[in-house]
Amino acid sequence: LTQCPRIKKMAAAAVVVAETTTESRQVTEAEREEARQIVANAVNLFTRGSKKEKRELTAEEQQACFVKLDRLKEVIQSKGGPPLGSDWWVECEQRKGGSSQGSYDYYYFHADADTGKTLRFRSTTEVARHLGLEAERKKKVAKKAARSDLPSAVAAAEPPPPAEPDVSAG
Repeated sequence: LTQCPRIKKMAAAAVVVAETTTESRQVTEAEREEARQIVANAVNLFTRGSKKEKRELTAEEQQACFVKLDRLKEVIQSKGGPPLGSDWWVECEQRKGGSSQGSYDYYYFHADADTGKTLRFRSTTEVARHLGLEAERKKKVAKKAARSDLPSAVAAAEPPPPAEPDVSAG
């Protein structure tokens, strides 16, 4: 991502527009929207050559992705997490089949500078776990019968031995 000069330039411009504040003024909504558009263009440019053919997002879909990203940032900060930087983004995919055809799946991405990998998360909960803000999910463990319980289980299934006849009664 950072090796492509066009993307680097677009991302830098978006960061400047999005984060520029002075004591005299705040960033306007129009400037924020312009920054979102620049980032969306950079992401579209980046994903255009990927193996999975991506179509151009509509304005409504792009807006939905930005809303999801803003919501993610709010959730993470409300849990005491760090502010998420420009290395986080959201992509949406429309479902193509099944009973939920036409609905969207949203994926959260993080370009991890330490490892050089891009991490994908399916939910805000997964992001919170990754950042150490929530406990790890318990793994399902298959229940297996203990070997020591096996003889007692077999003994309990056997019928009791027949009673000896009482010979003293005769």
